[in-house]
Amino acid sequence: MRLRMGALSVLIPVLIGAACRDSERTVKLEKQIERLEKRVAKLEALHLTDEAKTTRCHASQRMLEAAIDIYMGTATDSMRVAPVTPEDLVPRFLDEVPICPGGGVYTIEADGERRHGEVHCSIREHARPYG
Repeated sequence: MRLRMGALSVLIPVLIGAACRDSERTVKLEKQIERLEKRVAKLEALHLTDEAKTTRCHASQRMLEAAIDIYMGTATDSMRVAPVTPEDLVPRFLDEVPICPGGGVYTIEADGERRHGEVHCSIREHARPYG
């Protein structure tokens, strides 16, 4: 079944209303809604220009780096090492891992001396200059 994006805005309140009657069903419906929202976000990303995808990817990389800075500021001295993956920041520092609109995968590279994580996208065109 294919949904148009406008139909999704009508469907969500109906699903939530039905979910109020049954808590177990609520959990299942919330997961379905979350999956639908992610699919819509991916579909919307397909309609972005390459420049817009790069700009949004850079913003996601900066958001991850800001979360790493907070992580590093709250870590004890013995744990003051950058996280290994973006998933390590969820749920304490981020609600969810940002998604590259071009389908790239984010990695964190830590410099042994600075012990600070730099975020990189697997799409080469989304690389940011570091100075």
